[in-house]
Amino acid sequence: MQEEEALFKFFDEDLSHTKKLTLTVSTIRRFRNALAKTIEAWDRFAHNEILVFNPIGWEALQPR
Repeated sequence: MQEEEALFKFFDEDLSHTKKLTLTVSTIRRFRNALAKTIEAWDRFAHNEILVFNPIGWEALQPR
């Protein structure tokens, strides 16, 4: 009986609850994708371009 009630709460007549859940899931997916792309960008930066900040040959600047 509880399962049927839960289904009726999920599938309401005007689908407002379903729309809210769909919007929530969509937002979470977008956040996850943005976070994954940010992590990938940081990894690429760490592997390829972090050397830009290593002042090799600039011994006078290294202490600063």
